Amino acid sequence: MNNVILGDEDGLAQWCLPYDDDKKSVGVICLDNNCIQKILLDFEVLIHASITVRERAVKYFDGISNYQNAISILRQQQEFTDEKIVQFQNYVDLWFQDWIALQGVEGCTSYTHLLSSGHMAEYMYKW
Repeated sequence: MNNVILGDEDGLAQWCLPYDDDKKSVGVICLDNNCIQKILLDFEVLIHASITVRERAVKYFDGISNYQNAISILRQQQEFTDEKIVQFQNYVDLWFQDWIALQGVEGCTSYTHLLSSGHMAEYMYKW
């Protein structure tokens, strides 16, 4: 994370995974938008480093690819055409199918609901 995604060999980042030694669990991860964008661009690196079951890794790769494509449409700096909005929602739908297969209903949040329900696409059409 510090020398490939958020930093490089010449300038290591100083990020630390919040980990609770007593509970033996990862804590809440809060990152700013710039960090999240960098992570999304290189998410495959994290998948390679952390997912050892090949079938799960493939699902994560497929899912993150569709998510990256959807978010790149969402972040565009021009008006959304109807075709782009449909393309955006198609990517989201493909991502969400993989996400549910990997995380189950426990992986559903307000954010996943906003995307998967079509609310964001509706906002894109309206505004």
